[in-house]
Amino acid sequence: MNKIRKIVDRYKKGFCDEDLWNIDCWFLSTLPKMLDEFAEKTIGYPSDFMEDEDDEKGMEEWKKTIKEMSNHFKEASNPSKEVNEFAEELFNKYDNSLGDVNKKETKEEKELRDKWIKREGEIEKYKDEELRKGMKMFSQYFWDLWWW
Repeated sequence: MNKIRKIVDRYKKGFCDEDLWNIDCWFLSTLPKMLDEFAEKTIGYPSDFMEDEDDEKGMEEWKKTIKEMSNHFKEASNPSKEVNEFAEELFNKYDNSLGDVNKKETKEEKELRDKWIKREGEIEKYKDEELRKGMKMFSQYFWDLWWW
């Protein structure tokens, strides 16, 4: 897509056609950046965070909460805590033969592929849980996400 067209669309509509292709990816790449910047620039916090009129402590807790929300979305997109330890071996060792329908898969290749698939499922489950945590917090604090 033409870069100028994207800029014009985003100026006029707030999004471009490319953003529509993967709303999930756009959301998980854009929202954490917005939340991180919001945490840095916010000048107020919800009354829920007020403790004995201590502005500093309330502000600190609010910023910490925003960062936590952001981190849940980051983990849902690109987990730093969960890695498929079988990926490197699978794709380095068998990269040339993967996808070759004429090649018979060895027992070792099948076992490694099965371990990789199982681990990918575990990682997807982790990502889903992180997304749920982020969305729960996003929903809880949605009306507080404005510059005071």
